[in-house]
Amino acid sequence: MKPILVVVHIYYLHLWLELKKCIQNIEPYPFELYVTMTEKVPDIEKDIRQTFPKAVVEIVENRGYDIAPFLHVLKKINLDDYSYIVKLHTRRDLSKIENFRNMVSSDWRTKLLSPFSTKTIFEEYIKSFEKYSHIGMQAHYQCIIHHDTYDPPARRALKKFLKQHNLPRIRHAFVGGTIFIMRAHLFKTIQDLNIDLSDFSESTTQDGKHPTQLAHVIERFLGHTIYQQGYVISDGIVSMKKQWLYHQKIYLSFLVSPVIRLFYEKRITVSGRLLIRIFRIPILNKKIYD
Repeated sequence: MKPILVVVHIYYLHLWLELKKCIQNIEPYPFELYVTMTEKVPDIEKDIRQTFPKAVVEIVENRGYDIAPFLHVLKKINLDDYSYIVKLHTRRDLSKIENFRNMVSSDWRTKLLSPFSTKTIFEEYIKSFEKYSHIGMQAHYQCIIHHDTYDPPARRALKKFLKQHNLPRIRHAFVGGTIFIMRAHLFKTIQDLNIDLSDFSESTTQDGKHPTQLAHVIERFLGHTIYQQGYVISDGIVSMKKQWLYHQKIYLSFLVSPVIRLFYEKRITVSGRLLIRIFRIPILNKKIYD
């Protein structure tokens, strides 16, 4: 087996130790580590070099969230030198007004990092690549999005992106949060696009809604390129039945929730207010968060 390429982006500095443990769980597989950061932090850089002496550490502009630095690294390497690519980054907690598939606070990050939570679990994922030749990318099944219903502007932007690059529109999934393991050779199509760090907008740290950027398009396109080459995104250590039932539940909730909201709605708004409406009539609109 060729080495694994591990690409890590550190933005939220307090989460480095969590990623460090994940990287250590990739052993005893041989791997090469690339770390990108948006600023020099001597203590973290010292820890990286002491723990992983051969690691490459690079300071990059704060553009394109974790996506742009990842593509920046891909431009520097020969994919034929690696069997798999692991992409990790410091996924922040969801704020009090955010929710992703009923996951709150650190739940999303915990799920995303679960394939790297122990050496044994990571080994199971690598073995599942060997067992299931049709799987091109793996992540925790609750983070794999088959029906992109929560960000229509990003869907429209992807459609435009595909047209610009003369690429077909196909049914595909992607990993919400872009922490995954994948077969290295499948990213040659990404390299061929020759997208540069300067093509991305400066990253923002706004909670809740955000303007669609190229990073959100590429997040989806990473999945598109897997399916275009005849592979799928799946969780190789979880039964297909369990995955299918979960994704059907998510999709049905998307279809049903607008109907339910006609009668009853309870949510926290972007401005931090608790809103309760019955038959579309507000009965409570109270400030609860600053």
